[in-house]
Amino acid sequence: MVLTSEESLFFGLKSFFKRFKGVIVGLISWSIAFVLYLLYEHTHNNFLPPLGLLFLGFGAFLLLHEKRKFKTLEELILPLIAGIFVFWVFLITHFDEVILHTKMADEMVKLAVITTVHILHLLNYEADYTFYKTADGDQMGIIYLENPSKVSAIYIDARCSGVHSTIIFLIVFALMILYIGRHVSSQKRVGISFLIGGIGTLTTNWIRLTIIALTGYYYGHNKMMYVHDYLGFLLFLLWMTIFWYFAINYMLKESKEEEKEETTTEKKEKKVIKT
Repeated sequence: MVLTSEESLFFGLKSFFKRFKGVIVGLISWSIAFVLYLLYEHTHNNFLPPLGLLFLGFGAFLLLHEKRKFKTLEELILPLIAGIFVFWVFLITHFDEVILHTKMADEMVKLAVITTVHILHLLNYEADYTFYKTADGDQMGIIYLENPSKVSAIYIDARCSGVHSTIIFLIVFALMILYIGRHVSSQKRVGISFLIGGIGTLTTNWIRLTIIALTGYYYGHNKMMYVHDYLGFLLFLLWMTIFWYFAINYMLKESKEEEKEETTTEKKEKKVIKT
């Protein structure tokens, strides 16, 4: 039976979809999650984040289940979703407002502003900063950009300081240790992973602020605010994915090697029995 070109194309696409359906559906789920995030930025509807979270988790499960080389990250999915979900609860109950008015938040504002200005100096841009207290007693920072910048000043409050991303990291890390704690090879590895994760999370936010400042410098206020609204989520998601992929492997290294040895020994024993 000779197939027509249309039939060949149909069966080819059918075979391709059957082979990669997990990847295709997973990527579609991630796309929907991202669209829901964009909608949330415009509407601030508190029910969109958990819905997006479901699509993100479902897509991640399909992608990671499909590709065995990413199998390690399956251990991350449940704690990561739980961590962000807990943070979402903080948002809708306004518990994060309590954190934003703490001394820790004030110090993080100072650290974010000073570090960002130093990064700009390293990149050979003229910038300065100052601080003042708002009517509520909260710390506010201002980064001044010299001419020919298209924006003269950028205001940094506790929400821009990295408080939210730090909270998510702490929650996820605690849940991860509860989840994989019995398999962790050493407490030292946990401590090193925590230190790298914390510093990396703060650094990711400082890079975000630097990119926002440079966007304002070259392209003006409107494009700067666009980058402000969407860049943080993408950078943080990228950092969390990279960090946890290596952190889980690092913390579970000896445990996985032992499991591998046990599996190899069992296989050898079975071969001996069969012989």
